[in-house]
Formats: sequence, C-alpha cells, structure tokens
Amino acid sequence: MQHLLISDAAWQREKAALLAEHDADLSQPLARLYHAVCAAASPQALCALSPLGDKADIQNAGAADVRSYYQDWYGPEDATLVIGGDVQTAGALSLARAVFGAIPKTNLPDRSTQAPAFAYDKQVEVAGDFPYEVVDLAYPAPGSLDPDSAALKIVDAVINNPRSDFYRALVDSGYALGYSTQLDQNADGGLYHVFLITAPGHSNAQARSAFTGVMKDAQETGFSDSLVRAAKIAVALRTTYARDSISGLTERVGYAAAIEGAPSLARDDQRVAALSSAAVTLAIRKYLQTPAVTGLLTPERPQLNAAAEPPPTTVTDDFSGRAPRGRYTEARYVRDLLAAPLNLQTRVRPTSFVLPNGLRVLVAEAHANATVFVEGTLLASERFDPAGKDGTGAMLSTLLDDGTPQTGFDERHRILDELGATMDLGFSFNAHGRARDLDRLIGLIADDVQHPALRAADFETVRKQTLAAVAERDEDPDDRADSEFERMLLTPSDPTLREPTAASISAITLADLRAYARAYLRPDLTLITIVGDVNPRDVEAKVRAAFGAWKKHGPRPSLDPGPMPPSHPGLRIIVTNRPFVQVQVGCPAVAHGSYDYYALNAINEMLGADGAFDTRLVSTLRLRLGIVSWVASDLQTDRYRGIFRFRLRADPKTVGRAVATLREELARLHDDPVGPFELGRTRTKIVAGGLVSEESTQVVAARVHTMGLDGLPLDYEATLPARYASLDGAALEAAAQRYLHPESLVEVYEGPLQ
Repeated sequence: MQHLLISDAAWQREKAALLAEHDADLSQPLARLYHAVCAAASPQALCALSPLGDKADIQNAGAADVRSYYQDWYGPEDATLVIGGDVQTAGALSLARAVFGAIPKTNLPDRSTQAPAFAYDKQVEVAGDFPYEVVDLAYPAPGSLDPDSAALKIVDAVINNPRSDFYRALVDSGYALGYSTQLDQNADGGLYHVFLITAPGHSNAQARSAFTGVMKDAQETGFSDSLVRAAKIAVALRTTYARDSISGLTERVGYAAAIEGAPSLARDDQRVAALSSAAVTLAIRKYLQTPAVTGLLTPERPQLNAAAEPPPTTVTDDFSGRAPRGRYTEARYVRDLLAAPLNLQTRVRPTSFVLPNGLRVLVAEAHANATVFVEGTLLASERFDPAGKDGTGAMLSTLLDDGTPQTGFDERHRILDELGATMDLGFSFNAHGRARDLDRLIGLIADDVQHPALRAADFETVRKQTLAAVAERDEDPDDRADSEFERMLLTPSDPTLREPTAASISAITLADLRAYARAYLRPDLTLITIVGDVNPRDVEAKVRAAFGAWKKHGPRPSLDPGPMPPSHPGLRIIVTNRPFVQVQVGCPAVAHGSYDYYALNAINEMLGADGAFDTRLVSTLRLRLGIVSWVASDLQTDRYRGIFRFRLRADPKTVGRAVATLREELARLHDDPVGPFELGRTRTKIVAGGLVSEESTQVVAARVHTMGLDGLPLDYEATLPARYASLDGAALEAAAQRYLHPESLVEVYEGPLQ
C-alpha cells in the first residue's frame, strides 16, 4: 500500500505479458463476442469495457502512469479490510491497527459516479472458429445499489430454473443446445447477458424468438408463484451457503461493506424476502423489454496453410538470455520463518463404511455450518463401451439427469427448489443443501442411479447434444491439442483414447444404453462422500436405507487402464490463426499412491504449479526473461498412473527459446540438488496450502472424495506433513532423473507456425 516497486524495466516486461494475455483472450470467439457487445452497449467506460480493458491503454501506458495510478488510489481510505475465520475480534482489530494505522492518507481524487447511459436495440456481429451460432442478448440492468437489483436476481434464478418455460422453449424444443446468463453489475448500473447456443439444424432467429416469446408472455402474465418462491428460497439461502467457505463469506461481506455501504448482508436478504410476484413482473417489464445490444457469433473456419514447422528449441550462445544458474536464495526473514518447525494439524479425519453390496461411503464431519455436501462417482471405463459404439457411457451419464419413473425431471427439480438445494446427476454426481435434508437428497440420488427412466424422447435429445459436443471437440484447437498429446503419450490400445465420433454416436441404440446400465451401474462401482454437519452413524443409517437393496451381478469389472509406456519424444503441430503459440509438453508420471508421488509433487510446486509467481518457471520465463505471457506445470494423478505436463503461451518469435529454457530447468534438477530452504518453502506451501483450503467445506468434500477414488488411506491428510518432511534434495534429484527427461518429452504446438 506504500512501497510497491514499479520500475520501467519491470513494467515493460509486464506490459508485453498483458498485451499477450489480451490477444490470447480475444482470440477466443466467445470472449470476442462479449467484448464487442460491451463496447456497443454504452459509451461510458464503466460499462463499455469488458474486464480485458482497452488494448490501446495498455500499449500507451508507461511506468509513470502505473505509478501515478498506484499513488492516487492505493491508500487506506480507499481500502476495506475483512478478516474472517478462527480469530478473536479484539486481537484482529489490534493487529490491523498496528499494521495499517500509520499509513498516511493519499487524498483520493474525486470519484464521480452516475448511472450509465445505454444504447438500445443495437446489433453487433463477430465471426470466429466456433462450431455454432451464439446469440448474446444484453439488457440494461440496475446497479447493485438499486432496489430493483433484488428483483433482477429473482428473474435470473427463474430463467435458469430447469422447470421454467425458458428451458422448455429453448432446450426441450431443440432450438438451443443450452443457454446461460451473466449479470455484470457495478454500484450504478450493469448489463444482463443471455447467451443462447443455437442447435445444429436451427437458426439463431429461432432460438432468439423462443426466448423473447417466453419473455413477452412473462411480461404480460408474470412468472408462476412456484418459480418465484423457488427463486426467493435460493437467493435467501445464499447467506447460509456462503458460510460453507470463509473466503466466500468474507467476499460477500467485503462487497456489501466497501461497495454497497451496507451494514450487513441482511439488507439484501430482506429486500428479496419482501418481493412480491407483482414486483418481479414490474422488473421484467422495466429491464427486459428490449436488449441494449444483440450480439451474434457466426462460425468461421480459418483458411490456413496446413504445413508448419516447429520452432527451434535449442539454446544459442547468447548466454545473457539463458536462465540464471545457481540456487535460489531467500531473504533472512524468510530463512528465519522456515527454520521454525511446521506444526500444522488437519481437521480432515474421515471415516468409512462399505455396504454388503459393495458400495463404499466416506464421511467427514464439518460442523461450522448446518449444511452438507455429497460427492459421488459411478466408476466407469471407456472399455465398457461396446465395439464401434464409443460414447455409450457418456450418453448414459447425461441421461441420468432426466429423471426416473418415480421422480421425473420436473418433479425432482420441484423438490430441490423447495429444499433450496442443488444437485447434478451423472456418472459424477453431487448435491448441496441443508444437513437436515440429507435423507431426501440421498433418496433422490439412490432413485436415479438405480432406476433411470431412459425414455426414447430423452435419448434422441441427448444423441443430438452429444453429436454437437463431438463436432465442437473436433473443431476446437485446444481439444485437438489435448487429444494429440494423449495419443502420443499413451499406447494405441489404451482404453482412455477411445473417443466418441459422429459415426459411433449414430450407431448407439437405446437398448445399448439399457444394457450398459444393467451391467455397469452397480453398487460395487460406486463411491459416495458426505461432508458437513452430520453424524457418521446417522449417515450410515440413511445410506443403508436408500442403497441397501441395490444388487450387484457377477464379478466386479476391472477399471485399470494398464501401464503407460516409458518417456519418449513426440511432436504435433496444430495450425491456428491465433497471434500467439500455445504449447504443452510432458511425460508419464506415477500414481497418486506411489512413493515417488511426493517428490514429483514437490518438484511441480517448485517449477510452476498454478502458474504462481514464486515458482522457477514463472520467475525465469516471465519475470526475468519476459519471453512468455503465461507458464504453469501440473501433476495429474489417479489411482493407476499420472502425467507431468507443462503449458506455456508465447509470441511465435520467442516460443522456441521458451521451450528450450524449460528444458534447461528440467536438466538442472538432475545435477543441481534443491537447497534446504527452497525445499522447506515448497514443503510449507504444500502442507499449509492444503490446510488453508479447509476453509471451504466443498473443497474438503472434493479432497476426501479424491482419497477414495485414488485408494488413499483414511489418515492421508493427517500424515501428509510427515511424508513431505521426509523429503530431501537427494529424493527430488532422484525423482527428476527417473521421470523428467528433457530430451524425451511429448510436445504439442498450437499457433501460426507457418
């Protein structure tokens, strides 16, 4: 807040990265549509700019401009500090006063605010490499300080309710593959976007007419009381569910206090509770009559030369441009902190039980809030699909969301609306609601996985949706790059390489799906995790009542995809019309439960996990050399195997040097052991980061579920510090020598490599 270093050299590097990010984001067709709609909606920058900002502003800004902005606005009178968690109020306030109290005011410039002036009924059109037409209906919206904001939140909840006439008119009719909404608000105004993805064989005019027709009816007669009541329940429960995450709650409190000037979150809840159906109808008439802008994205296939050459990835003798050698060192105060013992204890201590039919359940208690999360997986393998009918399992997974003979699609969503709960069903399923409703949530899941309706009409709808998804996958360069990466990394017979095609989806019958369900929807291939304000004994009783009668037939089929081949080189190039090159390189790794996993995960954390700025690759490639706009590493593992992958984005002129420098960093791990302080810092990040993530009950549920999927012991989280404490530089060096071979990497390049 006082001493940020903004040097000319650092800004020049960061400017190049920001411009690259701007170009990369706007190379995505949907982002370009959104950006064009925002620009057309209003002449005022507050609403005319998407979060990407204006490219010319970035190009023209100098370090002095950035310093001036920082000096003007980054002051204590423009800041709100929110502290949430396991703290004592008096101590937290005392610490805040001690840390921030002596910072002088900055004499903020005047901040003029006014409601934005919007255009009406403007049209914009962009073309892009996207397989479907997309419509963006952008309506003027009230600001978050406007009392009408509460009504628009109700409107948004109704539009997105699967029981609404919007869903029937758009999705059930087949006019749209799907739709979504986005409310962009600041304090004084905003835009309400409705995105319609046109289905193949239909026009954007049909999808648009279907939406506006339902909206016109709503303006005349209003929404049904049932849907308005469901929306009010959902909005009213936001405060309750926000307490599932400390960070989520503090973000809501911070926005209310700093932006809205609200004394508490109760004001919004009270506004929602006071709304009548008539007030909601008035909001529809006021804001959703005519879009400010109608944007249209039309498909366009790039006309490019298919021939391409990979960039040279050998390092020249320009030693001034090479990655700095030598060990990373820390400041003295960092060394002192790292010298202290890491005394951190997890609260994630799950229990487990298995029903006689083989269904396994993990339970973890989290009593900070009276809610519950359910995570579940119906375990499956691509080898379960019949020959020539790849995608059978994927289609069945989608159809599981369409209801059962006992509880149809609409009825299930009516129940969830009344409970104020959410649920997604498929081979991966989840639910979130109040703990008191756990038995009803489990009952809905149990009915779905044991008695899917699999109706002919739903089957044909899902077939069309799956064919559209296959077409999108085949035309998306990122999806093609991922597929090529895996094909080079794995053996040709690997079951995970079996992908649905238009021909295989067309060959699937409803009888195939029913046969698949009989054979592979079984309790001993099901894992359920329940985390929240629950008692394990009570959970077991509820699960037994819901799933105890589910039968398994025959031996449990194998899910093991088989071993991966050793590291080997491979190269693929995907030519696109993007102005940048996106690269992914990688090699086989190990399973999550392997002894070497911890050393490889520590290496991943040091090299580039999550693209963090304190990692080696980001520090070298972006901050020191300025030759990439983004770089990250990722260790993906499961019960059977793993993949170590690196991704980066760079200018075509610098991408070869960036990949060569990445190889240097991998080679360095072979002969330059990691020092104790860098290792200590990495160990602390991994262990402490995991504990910090326990602030979110949903994250805890996901972590516990991963433990079950990957076959990890129940004390995995509790013993994690000890596992990482046993690592030393020699262990990391040995793991790098075994798995990370710079000369044996699979490489995929996307970009204008001509």
